[in-house]
Amino acid sequence: MLSVRYYGVFLTILLSWFIVTAQGTDRDNTLFDVVWQNQSWGEGALYPSGPLWNMVGPFDFDGDGMRGFVTSSSWTGAFLNGVYYYEASGDNQIELRWFYHFADLDTSADNFSSVTVGDLDGDEQPEIIVLADAPAGADGLQIFEWNPDSMSFPSTPTATWNLGLNHGIFEAGQVIAANLDSDANQELVVSVMDGPWGSAGTSHIMIIELQNQSFELPSWHVEFHDSTTTGWSGYTLYTTDLDKDGLSELYAVAWDYYRMLIYENTGNEDEYALQSAFYVSYDDEFSNQGLAAANFDNDQYNELYATSSNGNFWVIADSGDVSQITFDNFHFLGSYSGGLRQIRIDDMDGDSLPDIYLAGNYNEAVYDWEYQGGSPLDPQNYNQYTIFQDPTEDDTTSGSDQGYFRVAKLVTGDLDSDRHGDIVIASSSLALDKPTLVMIEYQDVTAIQVQTSAVPQTVQLYQNYPNPFNPATRISYSLPQNSYVKLEIFDMLGRKIITLYNGMQLAGNHHFQWTGVNQAGEPVPSGQYIYRLTINNQTFSKKMTLLK
Repeated sequence: MLSVRYYGVFLTILLSWFIVTAQGTDRDNTLFDVVWQNQSWGEGALYPSGPLWNMVGPFDFDGDGMRGFVTSSSWTGAFLNGVYYYEASGDNQIELRWFYHFADLDTSADNFSSVTVGDLDGDEQPEIIVLADAPAGADGLQIFEWNPDSMSFPSTPTATWNLGLNHGIFEAGQVIAANLDSDANQELVVSVMDGPWGSAGTSHIMIIELQNQSFELPSWHVEFHDSTTTGWSGYTLYTTDLDKDGLSELYAVAWDYYRMLIYENTGNEDEYALQSAFYVSYDDEFSNQGLAAANFDNDQYNELYATSSNGNFWVIADSGDVSQITFDNFHFLGSYSGGLRQIRIDDMDGDSLPDIYLAGNYNEAVYDWEYQGGSPLDPQNYNQYTIFQDPTEDDTTSGSDQGYFRVAKLVTGDLDSDRHGDIVIASSSLALDKPTLVMIEYQDVTAIQVQTSAVPQTVQLYQNYPNPFNPATRISYSLPQNSYVKLEIFDMLGRKIITLYNGMQLAGNHHFQWTGVNQAGEPVPSGQYIYRLTINNQTFSKKMTLLK
């Protein structure tokens, strides 16, 4: 049985490889230009202190219309891991606005860290949340809450915790923040190891809540703790409602042969159950922020896109019940010899065709699969492009693989508000002569934000289009004069999901695109949402429906 299945997988891979090769993955890259990069360590750069293994965004914490991203370093050794907030400071300009080094934590050669953004105490002031390797007795969970008075994050952590792990954190896999159950508290999900791989270490997947919503005397409640399903942790945690049953799911990918674990909220507060656990690969293969959900063909089923360290690219078909998902639901789309890391879904060329952006690690590339219609399970229904390729020479004379610009993480959006789609690329390389951050920009007007020249006579907030929608919708409004504008999205309980814009705008017609994510960049479940426009203390609102 095993050999027959393996032979079928081989034939699928061979056929998909032929399709990808026949279509080609190269095009004229001039539509995306490199517009900014930071200094390399060889040029004297001190920050970041190590390769960038985790990155989230975009965010506009100070509401000035310029967006940024948060990233954390790993493999820093004696230089110490750090967390960094970068923000656009002008057209095609990025500046480091805030950073913190974890001087009291692990300084081993392979120390890891992961970062997310959330609002654990529910006060509408976002927090940067870092999970970092920590010795026994130290707190690997470090939280920094935005200060609206200083318009920055604090110089010392707002709160810290050891996760209740007495042996410390040997490997910080990933941390994410999401609302997973029926209460008002946002949950924190972590994947960690508390000891060396394959020996004394135990893998922990934990769902945690700040029960009293206070960082002054925090009361942490572990809602769910799985330390037995898999022996090795991983670097991918992802939440969505794939089967549209109104219950949030947590997807985790463990290191051991790409083992996928699917947990789901039972419908009861603070209660979760393992729905499915299975292996995907016969190789030592893992995932690193390598899952993204979508429903490109707007049918009754969602899809989940997945990448692996060995370069495999799949789409997982929803079976109607997540407990029934197995390897048989994985449909092979393509493969890249240099491996793949993070996956993002967006539309940076603004043509209303959704794009899947893949971080091509050792190939030093960013790949773009643009959906053209038809079955999303068929690789022939995508156009494939290489939109970034590191042009510099690689110094690998030492025999190390670290001479590359190792594309590991991506953030998409119009960061500098110039109406051009941006992609920030982070490298996980130790190369002294390469930057760690590069921003490329699409050289045409996108649908992110477009202002037309006709000046309307009154304020108008229009119905979003399409509605219902998935994966993206366009929100339009008109301003008769220059105004201070805030555009926000709320759920039906009045909880804020995301702020799309907060700042001054010129008179005219404006359009924003929402891709169904919250302020932390995580997908929100299906349902009705309210978008609210506030202009000079006047408010206008309408309802819209997200269907997945």
